[in-house]
Amino acid sequence: MPKTWFPDTHPHGKHVIVHLNRSAMQDGARARWQLAHECVHLIDPAQGVASVMEEGIATWFQNTATTRSFHNGSGPYAEAERLVSPVIRELCETIRFLRTQNRLHLDDIAPAHLQNHNPNWSGDFCRALTEPFSALK
Repeated sequence: MPKTWFPDTHPHGKHVIVHLNRSAMQDGARARWQLAHECVHLIDPAQGVASVMEEGIATWFQNTATTRSFHNGSGPYAEAERLVSPVIRELCETIRFLRTQNRLHLDDIAPAHLQNHNPNWSGDFCRALTEPFSALK
């Protein structure tokens, strides 16, 4: 399974490892697709558990930024992408604001933060975005 991790134990370490599936070794399109997803996680490396919002943005980006998708359109990644796709522009602007103005990490964003910045979003929608991604499995 593709993933990113940070081998440095120092909080300001500068090393990252991006692991791609073995199938990416012989398929450049698959490698770019997996790497696009993992690059989103590098924007704000999670200190805790990835949210539906983070995985949804990563999945949206990999399917938008590359010419070929390897998803079958079902499962938790597809569900997360379906949640974020209709509001991707507003969501990215909200995250940028919360990270710069409130100094929040992605895993610190709570439903109230999203709803305060987007009052037209329902509380249920904001809670769904901030749930741990593992809740979709």
